[in-house]
Amino acid sequence: MRNWFRTQAAGVVDSPDTAEAYREGRVDERRRVDAAPVQAHASRAEVDSAYERGRARGRRHRGASPLLTLVVLLAVLVAGAMIYLAVQNGSFSSGGAVVDHKLDQVARTVDAPIKNAAITTGSALQKAGERLK
Repeated sequence: MRNWFRTQAAGVVDSPDTAEAYREGRVDERRRVDAAPVQAHASRAEVDSAYERGRARGRRHRGASPLLTLVVLLAVLVAGAMIYLAVQNGSFSSGGAVVDHKLDQVARTVDAPIKNAAITTGSALQKAGERLK
């Protein structure tokens, strides 16, 4: 297994074969650089087009996840609501009590129809079972 954290100076090679390939690669790269045409100054049009390409690249909105943005927005809204309730009720514990009371009311409101549906379904199944007997 390769050690990814091994520190070794640049250009240091382990075997003679890789040393020769390294030297050949450096020579090839030097030839390529020397053979490339040298441009003293860029024209104004080239500078302007490069500038516009850079600006266009910077304008693109990359990496922002809509889901992450939604989660952050919801967290900010919840935090704002908690701070509002804390200020209105005098403390965070009083504001939390208000939130707990409201959540309890909502849970009871939602649970009642579910419990009624379960009871109705259970009694209907019981009656159907009695009819089959």
